[in-house]
Amino acid sequence: MSKKIPVNVELGDEVFLVTGITIKHNVPGFFFIDFKQAKEVTDNVFGETRTAIQIKRRTIAINAVLIKDFIRILNHALNKYEKFYGNIKMPEIPKKFKIKPKSKEITISSENYIG
Repeated sequence: MSKKIPVNVELGDEVFLVTGITIKHNVPGFFFIDFKQAKEVTDNVFGETRTAIQIKRRTIAINAVLIKDFIRILNHALNKYEKFYGNIKMPEIPKKFKIKPKSKEITISSENYIG
């Protein structure tokens, strides 16, 4: 005999347009994905128009096994998207924004060797 179990699906907030992503994995077994939305807002304060940047964030935590499956699903969806709409062209990043890897050369000699 089967028993019916009610299922409630919460739809959550309105659509969140993501303009930036940060991923952290500082806790073993979990990834934290921080979605950011930056947009320009204009307010009228005492007759003076002021413009500001508003930043909203939504962070999700995903276990490591699920993140691998998520990447697989995302790659599949991306491939289907590009077959239908064409390749996504990535914008060129100006040199001043590129991250340069830091390299430190360490010379080990008898003077600085501890061991």
